[in-house]
Amino acid sequence: MQPVREGFVARDGREELVRGLGDQGPWIAFAPIFQITHSQLLKSTVPYLSQHFRIVTMDGRGNGRSDRPRGQDGYSFEHYYQDFVAVLDAAGADRVAVIGISATAMTALRLAGERPERVTHVIVAGGFAEASLEDEKIAARVRAESAQMRENWPGYLDWFYTLVFSEPHSTKPYEDGVRYGLASAGETVDLGEERLAGGRRHRARPQGEMPDAHHPRRP
Repeated sequence: MQPVREGFVARDGREELVRGLGDQGPWIAFAPIFQITHSQLLKSTVPYLSQHFRIVTMDGRGNGRSDRPRGQDGYSFEHYYQDFVAVLDAAGADRVAVIGISATAMTALRLAGERPERVTHVIVAGGFAEASLEDEKIAARVRAESAQMRENWPGYLDWFYTLVFSEPHSTKPYEDGVRYGLASAGETVDLGEERLAGGRRHRARPQGEMPDAHHPRRP
């Protein structure tokens, strides 16, 4: 199924890809996914939902067909949130059921908290909002992940998606995830880690040990 509407929304001198599917029913909006992947990760979900709802997805800055700003300032939590609001405005989605996946949960929760008149439902998957970087154990983990992203991006993607997609019957989700991650770069995604500073520096990460260079994928 091809997007009913596809285009770019400009904000802060950057362009974000936005797709709209479905032409009737209530709105569902997927907050921009953390840039370790892009909106194609939703390809098995959105076409079905679009038979019953109007859907908005977007590639967050740093991956997919959206711009990749240079420097830390381009990846603040404020930018991620305001990008999402700009996309909703451009799509004409005045009231939405908002979905936040992983770190994106913070964007969804902020929209519901600050703009309750625009939110009918909140659905959060795999995200949490109480893991502060003020905890030294979490801060140490973040530093280790940051180093791994920059030094061995393919190895980091292997570790991450092995944890996220552990189904023994198929490696296709894992393969897609790694491919979408390789559309960006470890340095860019590491810059995006600071998006969480605006939500009291909260983190959302799968559980598991950090990999070494020879970490194998295990179904």
